[in-house]
Amino acid sequence: MLSNLGPNISVLRELGVRNTCIVSLLMGPRASVLFFESEKFKENVEKVVGMGFDLLMSSFTGSLAVISTIEYI
Repeated sequence: MLSNLGPNISVLRELGVRNTCIVSLLMGPRASVLFFESEKFKENVEKVVGMGFDLLMSSFTGSLAVISTIEYI
């Protein structure tokens, strides 16, 4: 839902994810992950953080997109 977009972006910003990474996720083919229900989004973020991905690298948002897509299927 559109109402989840703002809170989900805020989660990423609070963690220190760079704006360029957030924008690339938002503008990319997997932007739909930013519209997931906020609690599920937070769970997916925690999974990716737990896997050791660097929050400052684009691989973090790419991994978030993959994990979210797998969880959705």
